[in-house]
Amino acid sequence: MGNGVVIFTAVILSVTGVANVLSLAFLLSRKKLRTQSNFYISSLILADLSLTSSMTLHYIDSAGFYTGLYTTEVGCSFLTYFELSFLAASTANIILISLDVRKAVMNAATYTQNPKEAIRRLVFAWLLSFIYGTRIFAQFAVTDSLQGATSEEDSSAENSTKIIVNDEEQSLKFCNLISEEETSDIYFRVVDLVCLFIAPIVVLFLIGYQILKYINDKTLNTDGRKDRKRRIQLRSVIGIAAFFICWSPFYLMDIITDAKEIIEGADDDDDDGVDVTTDSTRVAINFLANLHCFINLVIYAWLNKNFREQIAVVVTKCRGNQQNQVHIAPQ
Repeated sequence: MGNGVVIFTAVILSVTGVANVLSLAFLLSRKKLRTQSNFYISSLILADLSLTSSMTLHYIDSAGFYTGLYTTEVGCSFLTYFELSFLAASTANIILISLDVRKAVMNAATYTQNPKEAIRRLVFAWLLSFIYGTRIFAQFAVTDSLQGATSEEDSSAENSTKIIVNDEEQSLKFCNLISEEETSDIYFRVVDLVCLFIAPIVVLFLIGYQILKYINDKTLNTDGRKDRKRRIQLRSVIGIAAFFICWSPFYLMDIITDAKEIIEGADDDDDDGVDVTTDSTRVAINFLANLHCFINLVIYAWLNKNFREQIAVVVTKCRGNQQNQVHIAPQ
C-alpha cells in the first residue's frame, strides 16, 4: 500500500474521529439528549471513535511516521486486541440501538426512557466485547507457532520471526486487524465472520422484519405516529444495508484469498507474483470498512430528529447572541 493511500486513509479516519468527538460531546452536553436511546448512540460513537483512533495510529505508523506503539510485541498484541474489542463493541451497540427502536415502535404505549437499564446493558455489551477480543491472543499464538516451524526448516537467520524490521522487509506478524494479510488466520476470520457479521445481520434482519410487519398491520390506525414509525424503519433498513455493504466484502475477500493461497500453496515471501488488481481491491475494501464508522454517525446521530433539533437550538442561540451584541465605533 503506497504512502499516499495510507496518508489519505489516515486523514479520512482523523476527520471521522473529530466528527465522532464533536457529536459525542454534543450528546453528553445537552441535558435533553441524555435519554436511554441516546446513551446507546453515544456508546456506538465511543466504540467507533476508539476503533478509528487505533486504525489511524496504525496508518500513520505505516506511512513512516513511527509512533513507537508497534515496536514491541506487547504493543502490537494489545493494540490489535483493543481494535478487535472496539469492533465487537460497535457491532453490539448497533444491535442494542435496533432493539431499542423495536421496543419504542412495537410497545409505544408502555415504552419509557430508563437510562439506568441502558447503562446496565451497555456495561454488559462492552464486557462481552473485551472478552471476545481475547481471541486475538490465540491467533497470535498460532501465527508464532507456524512461523517458528518455518524458521526451523530454514537455517538462515534472516528468516527468523521478527516483529520490527527495516524498510526493505515486511513484518511477519500483523499489528492491525483491518489491513493484515496473513493466511494463517483463516479459521479466526471465519469465527469473526460468524460472530461479528452473520449473527448480527440475522438479528438485525429479524428485528427489522418484526418492525416492518407491525407497521404494515392493517389494524393500526393511520395517523402521524405511523408516519413516524415508517421513518424509524427506513433508518433501520439503511443501517442494516450499510452494515452489510461495508463489511461483507471485507470478511469474504479475506477468507476467499486466504483459502485460495492455502489451497494453491502460494508462497507469501514471493513478491514476484503480486496481483496489483487484488491489492487495489483490498485497499478499496479496507477503506469501505473504515468508512462504516462515519456512516454510523450519520445514520444514528445526525439523522436523529431530536439530535438535529438540539443543534438547531444551539445555532439559534448563537445567532441571537451575535445579533444582540452592539458594537460602538470609537469617536
